[in-house]
Amino acid sequence: MGPDVFPSPPELERAHCTGLATGKFPRPFITSFHRYRDKEAVLRWSRHNQMKFEGNVLRVHPDLSAALGKEFKPIKALLYTKGVQFHLLNPAQLKIVPNGESRMFSSSEDATVYYKQYIASG
Repeated sequence: MGPDVFPSPPELERAHCTGLATGKFPRPFITSFHRYRDKEAVLRWSRHNQMKFEGNVLRVHPDLSAALGKEFKPIKALLYTKGVQFHLLNPAQLKIVPNGESRMFSSSEDATVYYKQYIASG
């Protein structure tokens, strides 16, 4: 990130690696920013720009709760098997992108109804 985002490196509470590198993907790590606005600036910048470290592309994702992931897990599995692009967004929204048209859902039930009506049958 250049000086257009931060004039100096943002202050971090902590940063640590999680799990092991699988060879196909780099090892994930968690970073806790000291200031919320710094975290938001990094997330906003990363949506439109690419970061690299030693030739590897770094991807930035917000930390989502385990409960949120669990709630949308069944519909995400269905979408994955049909090859439909989707994104789990914070706060508690699932974005489904069938055929390039975005649809937003705040509950797994609504997303499942949409899936059954427009994706499973097609």
